[in-house]
Amino acid sequence: SAEASLAEVKQTWLNPDERVSMEQKVSEMERRLQAAEETTKQKIDKNQKQKEEIGKLTAKNKELSDKVKHLEQATAGAPSETANLKKELHAVQAESNNLKK
Repeated sequence: SAEASLAEVKQTWLNPDERVSMEQKVSEMERRLQAAEETTKQKIDKNQKQKEEIGKLTAKNKELSDKVKHLEQATAGAPSETANLKKELHAVQAESNNLKK
């Protein structure tokens, strides 16, 4: 197997100091790989949370936009209606003033 061959190479070609040095390098590389994997996992988790938050905000934005449209439609006639009521009020006030004279 590959591991057996590697062990053989270690035994045959590396003196004890070289073997310790090589094992330390491998250990350090494994540690760095594990740290990189953890960092990547954290970034993926953070990204997923941000996507969920964006989804919530998008839904809330649509809800508010729909409410604004509804209110705009509901109040679309209000300015002209208000103007008409003011005209009627002025007419009634004028008539009332004429009757008082």
